[in-house]
Amino acid sequence: MNYTSIEQSKKLLELGLSPKSADMCYLNDGTAAKVDANSYNIAVQLWKDYYVEITPCWSVGALLEVMPATIQTKESTEPYTLMLFKRAQTADEGDFYEVEYGYRQPVTVGWLNAWYETKGGTGLVTVLYDMVIWLLKNGYIKKEE
Repeated sequence: MNYTSIEQSKKLLELGLSPKSADMCYLNDGTAAKVDANSYNIAVQLWKDYYVEITPCWSVGALLEVMPATIQTKESTEPYTLMLFKRAQTADEGDFYEVEYGYRQPVTVGWLNAWYETKGGTGLVTVLYDMVIWLLKNGYIKKEE
């Protein structure tokens, strides 16, 4: 699946992520439908007479869009930059994804790497979802009032 599950979507909404940032939605029968991100509210209005519940959901692209490119922490004078890695594994294990906020600085010999927060796993949507949850809980994504 290339978008958040219904359970993941409801958790994002519960934590204050704006449904307007979603680019897809679930209809009450559990199917996912593509929604123009600029017309989510219009889609809700059009479908409200036909479906009991419409739950927004986020694709990989929409999850990346809500994540800030950098975060600033109290512990560091350097901003931490969003980085996404895809590491090949064996055919049985599939690919491994890591999303992290960190920075690299050149030093006399090599690089100084500093990582603030890292999430990893074999499912790209889940890895991005986990990071968005962390960002929301730690105040790096503005919550909808």
